[in-house]
Amino acid sequence: MEEECRNIKDNECKGGFSSLIKEWSRIVKEYTNHADIASLQNVSFRYERGSAYVLRDFHLSIREGEIFCLLGESGCGKTTCLQIFGGFLIPEKGEVLLSGEKYTMLPPEKRPVATVFQSYALFPHLNVVENVSYGLKQKGMKKKEREELAERYLSLVGLSGYEGRNISALSGGQQQRVALARSLAIEPKLLLLDEPLSNLDAGLRHHIREELKALQGKLKTSMLFVTHDQEEAMGLASRVGLMKEGRILQIGTGEELYRKPVNDYVRDFFGECNCISYQGVEYPLRPEEIGMENDTERVEALSGRLGKREEEIVLNGIIQSVQFLAIMKQYLVEWEGRTIKVKISSYAPFQNGESVRLFFHRTEAV
Repeated sequence: MEEECRNIKDNECKGGFSSLIKEWSRIVKEYTNHADIASLQNVSFRYERGSAYVLRDFHLSIREGEIFCLLGESGCGKTTCLQIFGGFLIPEKGEVLLSGEKYTMLPPEKRPVATVFQSYALFPHLNVVENVSYGLKQKGMKKKEREELAERYLSLVGLSGYEGRNISALSGGQQQRVALARSLAIEPKLLLLDEPLSNLDAGLRHHIREELKALQGKLKTSMLFVTHDQEEAMGLASRVGLMKEGRILQIGTGEELYRKPVNDYVRDFFGECNCISYQGVEYPLRPEEIGMENDTERVEALSGRLGKREEEIVLNGIIQSVQFLAIMKQYLVEWEGRTIKVKISSYAPFQNGESVRLFFHRTEAV
């Protein structure tokens, strides 16, 4: 923002007052669109004095209206961040800001935040509508009003008609929806989700993820979603922050982290990679960034990246194995004593033991 202001002063000298107003309007609009709804500022935390810090001088900002995914392996500190935002943990140092106000020392019930836990944390002695309206009851809302609001959010998550059912009579996916509706009903400024899909099977997890993204698009609720699943993060998030040992290594869209990783750890975390050294140049290539051909057939790289034929690098190899994976075929190809993994169209005709040529473009070099 300071640099932008310096640019405004330069424009004022060059283009007069009208250009100053135009430039200032542009910056205010851009800044407003990316306003932070929540942030951790210079936060340090450890579970016991004398133990190692889980977070140290840690910074994280969540933009208004976005789904921010904290991604990382177990023990990296992502759930600790979520619990500090929620007030379940108090940092040793630093501030927790929500809508620009300090909430660092306040308990969970005093924060404009709601949490969906991995275990859902539903009340077994209450029925569905009573679970969803529980937070509203704690806020002092009258019974009729809170039940009407609870029914509205049950409808949003596809559970109209389930109001009187016992929690034990619901499937895992339905319980997950109840937990989500309960958290949304209190209309929090920030919704925290602690690996809420991890207890579901793969097909249902994918379906719920799509529902959650669509629902967030309607409500524009700001969300912090914690997960260890790369596909989940890339499919759901507006932005992803990849954590390792209490630090965020990179923040960006899923595509940015996948295609433009800042280091080897980020690159490898987001998928397989062939590190090919050719004529003194290193080419880190995803399996889907390599094409394959023989004398009669040519199959382009699954990534769809095209380039000039004269700029291609061609490697002669022999197919060691072929796996049909429904939407693609995976090949292991031997080249100069090493194995290169290639993923191309499932209609690729190449067979095990066949001599083939792998090709990619020089623009892939680092």
